[in-house]
Amino acid sequence: RGLALHLDLGAGPQRHLHPGLADSLLHNLLHNAIRHNVPGGEIAVHLTPNELTVSNPGPVVSGDPSRFFERFRKHNAASESPGLGLSIVQHICAYYGFALSYDFAPAGALHTLRVQFGPASWGLAAAKVSTPAAARAV
Repeated sequence: RGLALHLDLGAGPQRHLHPGLADSLLHNLLHNAIRHNVPGGEIAVHLTPNELTVSNPGPVVSGDPSRFFERFRKHNAASESPGLGLSIVQHICAYYGFALSYDFAPAGALHTLRVQFGPASWGLAAAKVSTPAAARAV
């Protein structure tokens, strides 16, 4: 696809995550950015002590952005993906009390997924999971 990866990895957060869940969180965020990118596009990953953002250009996505984190939600019905990646990210964020949000900037057609480390009450659209046990089942 000819994508460029731009990393801005400053001082990372001091959070202890299970290695498998950390891997799954990063894998699904990056896979989403690759899958929904444009040919020759780029992926920007920015890490600070307070948040992780993954951004990529891409076409406007139809539908309600608040539903992007639902299980089996697909941008393209013909996709071979089961539509679980962002739901898995949401469950991991809920388990650790992180806030997860999505933003689209029409100028530049830029999609951004943001994980804010800290209480979900910090004002971002928090992942909604009824119990931590649900997150462990991911």
